[in-house]
Amino acid sequence: MVPYVLLPQGRGFVIHVSRLATHTADMLGNPAVSVLVVAPPGSAATPQEIPRASVKGRARQFLAGSLDYAEAQTAYLSRFPQSADMFGFADFSLFVIEVRSARFVEGFARATSLTAEEFSFVMDAKN
Repeated sequence: MVPYVLLPQGRGFVIHVSRLATHTADMLGNPAVSVLVVAPPGSAATPQEIPRASVKGRARQFLAGSLDYAEAQTAYLSRFPQSADMFGFADFSLFVIEVRSARFVEGFARATSLTAEEFSFVMDAKN
């Protein structure tokens, strides 16, 4: 589990992770990733009805000092202001998980698949 924030227009999921974590080494070694976002427990009558999204993407590390990094850091801290001190830790990096496809399950027998372009359009329309 890792906290995330979405970039505007659904351009990707930003995560802030430590080099000490195995998932960071995994992303650096093989940037093809999958992310599962699940609604809170108790948000549906049965586990099969809990809304969720499975996202296939590509992880890319943002370099400190770049415009992408600044935008991602601003977005991340706007959602998680308590994480500001962690940006001073040398072993933490920002990554974006660029969406390749997504599968939304809105409950039992209600699922939709989206391309990256469709995902971006849907996320942009929600903002």
